[in-house]
Amino acid sequence: MCFAETIFNSIRGSDILIRLGGDEFLILFPRIKKGAFEDKLDMISNAVKNASVEGCPEIKLSASIGGVYKMHPVSKAIKIADKLMYDVKSGGRGRVLCHFEKTAEDGE
Repeated sequence: MCFAETIFNSIRGSDILIRLGGDEFLILFPRIKKGAFEDKLDMISNAVKNASVEGCPEIKLSASIGGVYKMHPVSKAIKIADKLMYDVKSGGRGRVLCHFEKTAEDGE
């Protein structure tokens, strides 16, 4: 199974998977609860770690994930997520870092 297919099989039908270029992907999660957001990213990371490349079982995949919750505009969210992803890569691949915008639901 390929990397993108593994991610696609890990998201909901309402989610949107976009390939930004190279090995960078963007996933939009409409109407996801804050508590489920990081859990979903961890689940995707684990699915990638457990995926196998057909015909090449020695190849191990990983996903360095930078997640941003409820940030607008999207261009700002992408910029922060990209920085988080590179922070993950520099500290050891295959992890998830998230940024949560403070919202009215947080009491802020």
